[in-house]
Amino acid sequence: MEIDIMIPDMSQVKIGDIKAATENVDVRVKVLSLNQRELHNQRGDSIYFSGIVGDDTGTISFTAWTFPSAIRPGDVIDINNAYVKEFNGKLRLYVDSRSEVILRPKDEIEVRRSYREFKVKDLNTRDAYVSVKGRVSGIRVTEQERDGQKVTIYSGYLEDETGRVRLTSFDVPLVEGGVYQFEGARVSEYNGILRVTVQNRTRVSQVTEEISMGKRYYSISELNDSIGGITLTGFAVTVGEKSGIIYRCSVCNRVIEEVRCPDHPIDVPKMDIFAYFTLDDGTGTVQCTCGRQVLMPLLGLTDADLDFTKSRLDTRTISGRIEAALLGRAISVEGDLTKGTNGLTLRARSISYISKDDLKEISIMIQEEIS
Repeated sequence: MEIDIMIPDMSQVKIGDIKAATENVDVRVKVLSLNQRELHNQRGDSIYFSGIVGDDTGTISFTAWTFPSAIRPGDVIDINNAYVKEFNGKLRLYVDSRSEVILRPKDEIEVRRSYREFKVKDLNTRDAYVSVKGRVSGIRVTEQERDGQKVTIYSGYLEDETGRVRLTSFDVPLVEGGVYQFEGARVSEYNGILRVTVQNRTRVSQVTEEISMGKRYYSISELNDSIGGITLTGFAVTVGEKSGIIYRCSVCNRVIEEVRCPDHPIDVPKMDIFAYFTLDDGTGTVQCTCGRQVLMPLLGLTDADLDFTKSRLDTRTISGRIEAALLGRAISVEGDLTKGTNGLTLRARSISYISKDDLKEISIMIQEEIS
């Protein structure tokens, strides 16, 4: 009886062990994707191939100027005498005329997907699947039915020392306050807000590492995407003319222009207050918005002052108070960024006054963080 024994090539390296630009690379990998494209330039027309290959330690993108026509995605191949170099900030495997590509039809490889590690503040939709670590908070558990199956949804926040984003986990239990490493989590955006989604393909591991959650100070020029839990300091240089009293339906909470809600005309509306202003920290400006819970302490108002059936306050009075409380004042604003057609907006969760000396100290702290 003849037994086929595969003897590994000891000169081969694992994808996960490739950390820098390297020559004369030999690997055994599984082809995960394969694309063929035409290139037109002054030297004439040519064809090149690109895609992703991987092994049990990770994955890597590749470019090949020559590639066997018989190879398809899912095949296991040996690539000999290739080279690795950095392209657009990531390592890439290159196969040229000196390289050798050999099909291994009897072999199987279980590929371990590898994902780029991100801090929360650097998350973006350009990298749809990422590795990210943080503490979960504000977890709410609900159930939905999908295709006749009950799905348990864990919703809350994921945060680290750099920021906070929304978090949704489908059928993967999360413990309030736990610190987790998520590999293969999906980053998406909804209504201008970034969200991290955990599904059954995401590798989830709870870790014992502590994460510091102090004030996350940033300069406005550093802001790139819609992260939350950040603090900006500066001066309120404008206050929007429509800041002041607004009226909401007491049933559906929609803002109403007239005295009554068109859908609930017999219900008494409720008073609310709202403000928007521009914050300038010397490096840039950002539009900020804030509502009732933030403004009431600044304006010295109580719930009784905003009782629709008793209040004598008018929009002009409240607008004047908002302008006096914010315009030209040095303030610290903690909140969450959202992205819209006009750029980033900070939705304030709290506003506090700071002295000019404090502002200088905070500026120094920010410069130390980014230097």
